[in-house]
Amino acid sequence: MSASSRGNAFELVVAKQMESLGFVVASRRHVGGAGDLLGVHPDGRIYLVEVKACKNLFAGFTRSQRREMLETQLPPGAELWLAYKKGHLVEWLPSSEWPKND
Repeated sequence: MSASSRGNAFELVVAKQMESLGFVVASRRHVGGAGDLLGVHPDGRIYLVEVKACKNLFAGFTRSQRREMLETQLPPGAELWLAYKKGHLVEWLPSSEWPKND
């Protein structure tokens, strides 16, 4: 399985997990811009999520990609997340915990 196929498959895993929590999830893969998934919850939460299934997390989620996520115009209160594969689990990392300088 190619890296692209693994990434696509993992995006589906993350989207299904978000849907199980009540989010309506849309893929941003074909529209360009930051983030892979956009989730909206009935309680008003909005998540822009970058999904990574790579072994070297922040080599795959570069400084420029993080900056682009942070600069994306979203409604007030929207949250930025990184969902990454750790073994067979989805780990979630909020933007407040992303490296600032690397």
